[in-house]
Amino acid sequence: MYYPGELLAIGVASERNSATFRQFSPLPRISGYRRGSIGPRGPARPSLTSRTPRRQHESMTVAMGDDVQNGEAVMLDRDRLAADLHGAVERGEIVAYYQPQLDIDTRRIVSAEALSRWVHPELGIILPGNFIPLAEEIGLISDIGDHMIALSCQSAAAWAHNGTPIEVAVNVSGIQLRDAGFSERLISAMRAAQLNPQFLTIEVTESIEIIDVSTVAERLDWLRSVGVTISVDDFGTGHSSVEQVLDLRATELKIDQALVRNDSMAARVLLAAVVTFAHDKGLRVVAEGVETEEQLARMRELRCDRAQGYLLGMPMPKPEFDRLL
Repeated sequence: MYYPGELLAIGVASERNSATFRQFSPLPRISGYRRGSIGPRGPARPSLTSRTPRRQHESMTVAMGDDVQNGEAVMLDRDRLAADLHGAVERGEIVAYYQPQLDIDTRRIVSAEALSRWVHPELGIILPGNFIPLAEEIGLISDIGDHMIALSCQSAAAWAHNGTPIEVAVNVSGIQLRDAGFSERLISAMRAAQLNPQFLTIEVTESIEIIDVSTVAERLDWLRSVGVTISVDDFGTGHSSVEQVLDLRATELKIDQALVRNDSMAARVLLAAVVTFAHDKGLRVVAEGVETEEQLARMRELRCDRAQGYLLGMPMPKPEFDRLL
């Protein structure tokens, strides 16, 4: 739970290599924001806006740079971030980065996952983990989600038109799925882009638990009936479960990166069982978070169908992705 005036620490992304996974760029001092050391120090003295009561505030810390102990973070008032997020879609600040997904045997690009980035005019690129939960809380997730779907449909249609047809996967939260108008807006986005539905995948994320599963399943059934692929993301963690895969009648299962990177015998046995279950149900299996050749070889041995991760390609703007095809 967040409260007015609470301070958040926002990392600005510079996605470069799998060794650091997330690397952050230093920022200039900005009005309304402050920078703080991550290393040992005394109690924080957050800068407060005139609207904020003078009281102790909790804060979240995100490191910038390789050295967590001596790195820096940008602390900013939660109200300021929320205010900036309003209108970000209309100002063109929410953009899509695309991460390639490869056929695990041929290593040919067969799909791209659309990942949101907030290009803040002062802070630079902000990763979704730092603004999507806030968007869900303040009622902006549907606007951002619809925008990401539109961008995904436009990109997929452009790639098909240029003779390099691949699928595009876009994340959808439980909040969006509970919206009665979601399915119709998605169909409208595909029509506007003149996109064949077979090139669109909806990834059901675990951020918000799906309470009314039967209603959501009916909406997903309609999308599946026109050719859209339904994927359950982050399988093995959070709200994702065998029951959810079956209840939502998914057609794809994405194994969470925590399981992919776990090399223990117990994890291997669990993954083998998951892949067998999925294939027995006719589901495609995608391993996400693959960062080493050893992990890729293990996923191939387990008979996963596709793989995604920093080993195979970083998230990138569309012009860069175009050059990969």
